[in-house]
Amino acid sequence: MSQRKMNQLKNGEEHEEGTLPELPEHIFIEILAKIPPKFLYETFRYVCKAWYTLICNSEFIDKNALHHKHGILIQVPKWPYRLDNKRFKTSFLQMDEKELDFNLTNFGPSRMGLIRSSCNGLILVSEPREKTSVLCVKNFLTGSALTLPSCPSGCKHGYGVCGSALGFNPITKEYKVVHMYADGYGFEMFTIGSDDEWRRIPGPFKEASERPFNIEQFRWSDPVSIERQVLHWFVDSEKYIISMNIRDEKVSKTNLPDFGRRIIKHKYELLEMDGKLSFVYKASKYRIDVWVLKDFGRQVWSKEHSIIAKSTNYITLRASSGPTKKDKDQSEGGGQKDDDNETNDASLNREEKKDKLPDFAKLAAVATLRNGEVIMLKHKKNSGHHDLMYLYDFKHEEMRKFKMKMKEGQKFIPHRSSLVSWRTQSELSAEISNISL
Repeated sequence: MSQRKMNQLKNGEEHEEGTLPELPEHIFIEILAKIPPKFLYETFRYVCKAWYTLICNSEFIDKNALHHKHGILIQVPKWPYRLDNKRFKTSFLQMDEKELDFNLTNFGPSRMGLIRSSCNGLILVSEPREKTSVLCVKNFLTGSALTLPSCPSGCKHGYGVCGSALGFNPITKEYKVVHMYADGYGFEMFTIGSDDEWRRIPGPFKEASERPFNIEQFRWSDPVSIERQVLHWFVDSEKYIISMNIRDEKVSKTNLPDFGRRIIKHKYELLEMDGKLSFVYKASKYRIDVWVLKDFGRQVWSKEHSIIAKSTNYITLRASSGPTKKDKDQSEGGGQKDDDNETNDASLNREEKKDKLPDFAKLAAVATLRNGEVIMLKHKKNSGHHDLMYLYDFKHEEMRKFKMKMKEGQKFIPHRSSLVSWRTQSELSAEISNISL
């Protein structure tokens, strides 16, 4: 849609009456719900007051989100790299619906803070301030933003020093932020809309001897979020992980799958896979096993997939120099021109060539896509200025390699854009009054 057309819609010049089309209401809503949230927010909500009210309705927002699949936010630190680097460049990766391929666009401003998690389109991010960082909850599409109070633990929310996540209680419709800096201090909780300050709940270990890690060396990381409600933390253990249910804020140990032999902790990763927790284990240089937690309450695991080298159809892809103009134009959240004149930090060229399969023991699973049908893996060793990345399709047993321009410290966060906001009814009413009938 042209900019002139968008301006006409916003100014009320293209429609003669502020009523919905002459269609059955449920059909009209289904049609509108399939439109990407970016276009709903930037254009369609300005057509008339009736459309605006519908698009801002929470039930419609939920319906709209269901029609749009998750992608992966990829963050790389801005150069020069330091562990305390507070600025990151972000791209958004979305899978092709048919091919083992993807589309990559810029996301947000060219320099932004560290993204900790995503929930219903809202993003928890550590925004840099002088000598520290603060946790903020943002929707980069709608511009909604909330800065949280400083944590009582005194954490500065730097890279690799704490673990944070944003969760959602479907019963109370409340969003909660969970923060872990030191388990001796306990978890810090903040409920958006009802809390004025952080609350503390006990950590998972009553005695120091219970910890499976060296307290001087271990740092809590951001947890894996499942269905926005259950969080899982890696705690350097060969036997269990730490879990929390957002609804009742109860902390528990979740046993890792039992497959008849000792688990080696540096050989597994935890990922979200189609609404379940997955345990991805490098069994050997020729096989990767994927276990799924089928029942969280009863701790029932099932081995769902195995990636076996000899049965894998392998195709490799060359790297390209940067994003296309179309990619740049599709940037979400007010993408800005990068003043470093850097190329996009993740890019792809579809030219295929022959190559040999990687050593599976040297790969790390970083994300799943297409409702768990595809897994994304990364070579653990950085090859110069590029990282070797792989997509594997479980159904077709096909693997493709490509190169991404990365730096040490990159991060992968599942994300789906939405129109979720926490504006008050008075704010919404004020906006509606400015729309032409």
